[in-house]
Amino acid sequence: PLKGNYFKPFRKIIKAAEHFEDTTTLAILYWKITKTYSESNIIRRGKWEQDKNGRWRQVNIKKLVLAIVDGRYRYVPLQEELKKTNSTFGFTSKTKNYLQKRFARILFRSGDAANPQFTKLAAAYLLQSDDANIKTAYTETRYSYVRNNRTGRWESIRNYIYYPNQWDNAILYRLIYDKHEQVHISSTGNSVQVNAAKANLGEERTECFPELWDKSPLETVLLLAQSNNNIVQQFAGRIFDDNEAFADAVQPSDIVNMLAKPYDRTKQIAIQTVQQQYERFTSESGVFLALLDSNIEAAVQLAINWLKQNKTQLLEDYHFITEMILHPNTIAQQWINDAVAHPSYKNKATLLEHLLHYIDNCQEDDFLEKILAFIQKRLHQAAQQTTREQLKALVQHPSQKIQVFAAQLMQDHHIPVAQLPYQLIMQLMSSEHNDVRAAGIELFGLLPDEKLYQERIAVTNCCVSPSPEVRAAIRPTVLRLSEAYPDFGQALTKTLSDFLLMRGKANEVHDFIAHLLTALEMMPFIIALPRRKMNRLLQSKKYPAQQVGFAILEATTDASELEIEAIVELGKHELKDVREWAQQCILSQKERAIYEADKTLRLLETDWEDSRKFMMDFAVKEFQERDWTPKLLVSLCDSVRDEVQAFGLEQIQQYLNEENTPQFLEQLSQHPSARVQKLAAEWLDKHASNKLEMLKDLSPFFLTLLSQINKGRVAKEYVYQFLEKEALRSPE
Repeated sequence: PLKGNYFKPFRKIIKAAEHFEDTTTLAILYWKITKTYSESNIIRRGKWEQDKNGRWRQVNIKKLVLAIVDGRYRYVPLQEELKKTNSTFGFTSKTKNYLQKRFARILFRSGDAANPQFTKLAAAYLLQSDDANIKTAYTETRYSYVRNNRTGRWESIRNYIYYPNQWDNAILYRLIYDKHEQVHISSTGNSVQVNAAKANLGEERTECFPELWDKSPLETVLLLAQSNNNIVQQFAGRIFDDNEAFADAVQPSDIVNMLAKPYDRTKQIAIQTVQQQYERFTSESGVFLALLDSNIEAAVQLAINWLKQNKTQLLEDYHFITEMILHPNTIAQQWINDAVAHPSYKNKATLLEHLLHYIDNCQEDDFLEKILAFIQKRLHQAAQQTTREQLKALVQHPSQKIQVFAAQLMQDHHIPVAQLPYQLIMQLMSSEHNDVRAAGIELFGLLPDEKLYQERIAVTNCCVSPSPEVRAAIRPTVLRLSEAYPDFGQALTKTLSDFLLMRGKANEVHDFIAHLLTALEMMPFIIALPRRKMNRLLQSKKYPAQQVGFAILEATTDASELEIEAIVELGKHELKDVREWAQQCILSQKERAIYEADKTLRLLETDWEDSRKFMMDFAVKEFQERDWTPKLLVSLCDSVRDEVQAFGLEQIQQYLNEENTPQFLEQLSQHPSARVQKLAAEWLDKHASNKLEMLKDLSPFFLTLLSQINKGRVAKEYVYQFLEKEALRSPE
């Protein structure tokens, strides 16, 4: 940093660079000087005295600087501060101006002396400028005042001063536009002005010492290849166009750099150079990859023609093939795909070895995906011949995509999985990445059944893995092993069913276990579970456990062996499959269900609407008048559910007659529901009006209803009205 105690060694470095004529270092140092803000100026303090003429002047002047003393900023004498080995002061504005002028003097004096070092130092300096860090153009307004001789008034005149891009880089403008009429350097040499806003500085060469630039092809090409400044690029382009021989100095790396620049003129120079000296670049694959990258039609066509002419040679360059595989240009990708896929290409094994070595050192996910896709599509047969060492390197690669790819290679390898290193499979299975573990499990499942049977604990652990990929991969293995080894299937079923009954909420693992245990291959094992375990599974709060319990129920239970109460309870089950199974049991045993109607109708008290609807439809379709006893019908009205009460009342209305009316009314009058009592009272008009004998039989009903305290008011009013109307019919 250009401050304080660092400035003395910095100054010595400058002296050394000047002595050894190290132009690159000098340019870097002076550019840093130009772009670094100087420290505060020195202040002068003294005693003011009045001389004999009455004028005031300062005497005993001392130079002071702001420095840190005891952790605080204070003004101290300049000489004392500079003598310190840890001085915090040094790079003042005066020093900065001096060093800038010193560099300009060194630079332009070398030009005056026609020293070849001029273009080297100038080019090194111009390379420091970057379009990303420049001061942009602006306009400054200034006013001057002129007295109007006619009116005697002072009038203002508005003047504009135009500052172009990089107006603070006076040396750059002196180097490039020294002879341009519209460019003016300020008297201080710190800023640049132009005569008019957006002035067109043109395509003419106006630099200082053009004869030296015409003798400097290397520096000109260096500017084109490495500069990131538009003004510098245009300047170098003009020099290059005026000197055709400069094309001989362009190296392949220069072409690549020029094509990567965002400047159209620079790209065109590179393309023209390749076209003019095509033979010189035919062995440089990087040049033609850069042509493809340029997205310029002429450049792309030039590269395509080059690919066609040098196909045999290029296919022996594996680094070039790798670049083509990774190239974003679709033409390049299609060319390399067709070339490698052609039957005449015999180096697939060597190419695969090179790509695998590239993978070992690659960390870019996009590049890895492209390489892997190419191997799987174009080098699949060669990949089946990979060595154990190559497989080991792939498995140990930090990228999970490569590890999955390694598992796929092991699966398709010409050597059976059982003969591949077992530790590689275990390493994949223990990966922290889900997809890698799944690939390892899938590979693990390809081992011989004898080996898997020995590793049955590992197989069981995979079934309860939190990774869905691992569970999905082990499922085929589990089903195959269960068929081959019944004792394995039996032990696994017991372990997994116990897992379902453990406390805790159901999750994806429980769903997987239910799906696994209800598979066709596992049915012989789950139906062998004890009956009490089936009941525990059905009564579990976990949906997966209920599924397994129902599978056992459906496979092992004959409806005729169950009591109606048990079937009704199953009809109230949380699992819909169980409820539907219970409903089918009732339909298959209609006579028994109707005979035990008092038990069957308890299904109406379930919380599940589908079971209630089923029971109502069954009763309407299957029950006859003889099957409905008053007690049974009234029991429906005892339900706390409104829809069941309504169903019961509807059935009572349908089957009510003179014989059973007293019994119905007597029982309904004692019903706690006001709705039922009111309906019973309303039925008097329909079934008991003008029937003296029936009224005598209904005396208990009237006494019961009218004796109730603080309830049944609406029903009582109906009865009072009915009795009054009937009393007026006859004295009896």
